[in-house]
Amino acid sequence: MVPSNLSLGLTAIFLIGSGIWVLSSYFKQRNYILGYFSYFLLGIGGASAIWALGSFLVDKNPGITALSYPIGLLLGGIGITYFTRVGLNLIIPKYEKPIFWMFMAGNTISTLTMFFEVIVPERTAEGVVIWNISPTRGLWIVVIGVVITLFNLILFSLEAARVKNKILKIRAILIDLALVFYMGGGLAHNIVETETQTILADVTTAFGAAILLVAVYLQTLSRKVGKSKS
Repeated sequence: MVPSNLSLGLTAIFLIGSGIWVLSSYFKQRNYILGYFSYFLLGIGGASAIWALGSFLVDKNPGITALSYPIGLLLGGIGITYFTRVGLNLIIPKYEKPIFWMFMAGNTISTLTMFFEVIVPERTAEGVVIWNISPTRGLWIVVIGVVITLFNLILFSLEAARVKNKILKIRAILIDLALVFYMGGGLAHNIVETETQTILADVTTAFGAAILLVAVYLQTLSRKVGKSKS
């Protein structure tokens, strides 16, 4: 398996697996925040899976690979929007629904226009897939992504400052940190032009996903450690 497929594939497996795990907890507890967070994980995990498939097919069917990009972008955007809903629910629940639906509509409309963009992805000799997004479109996606990321960073920074429980505070900080790396690497894929830049973006995204997984399982791990000591 070539580098682009491997990093995206592994990221997808871990994110989707974690999303299913959180979703099962939601069905047991009926906690809406767990539900939103599971949709977030499944959304970005689904995006990684679609892009992994597209990367795999770039030599055989570049048309499908090109189509996989906006589909993945749509799924990832939906996931990030549900992530935003988690922060809104925790910090400003009064404005949760209107802001959530505003973000969801904006993401859907802007992503649908990507289907009219001609993308010509290519695989380098080293197996790295460069998507070749147009500079204007790539910059537009980055600007929107940065705004949404900063908004979420503010929400979860406020949550980290607000909560008293040590584990919950650490989790909020880890989520903030994961968001910086995951979104930073993910958004960079829209503007990278070389193999080195693409690999760096892949590694940064995967590192962010790894931190996110630690945050997801932190409370469960702390409980197991606590039980083993008692």
